[in-house]
Amino acid sequence: MSNDAQRERRTVLVVEDDQTLLTVVAYNLRRAGFRVLEAADGLAGLDAARLAGPELAAVVLDRMLPGRDGLEVLRQLRADPETRDVGVVVISASTDEETRAAALAAGANAFVSKPFGLEDLLQHVRDAALKKS
Repeated sequence: MSNDAQRERRTVLVVEDDQTLLTVVAYNLRRAGFRVLEAADGLAGLDAARLAGPELAAVVLDRMLPGRDGLEVLRQLRADPETRDVGVVVISASTDEETRAAALAAGANAFVSKPFGLEDLLQHVRDAALKKS
């Protein structure tokens, strides 16, 4: 894959309703070289993913969102031919195995419990983005 194609796929969408966490995650993704799009609820996240087109490499998706639940957003991303191959990292304050299993069953590439280490999250995003390439 050419460097241009790799650059095109360096866009990450962060869908998180906690503005502080959204800002921190977006800032660190930008520092890691990603172009970042932001959405504060599930419906806006779906719209942003669809508008981003083929350059969208990964989505960091909160499990609990206003407007549309994160797992429903994930199911819709997987059902849409334009977004079905985008890497998705689900983040959640829930640490129970049922929530993790539900996210992975819905098609998440990774599940990360809050609070999380930023380097850990960045590595999951890099891995998810590579699967898209």
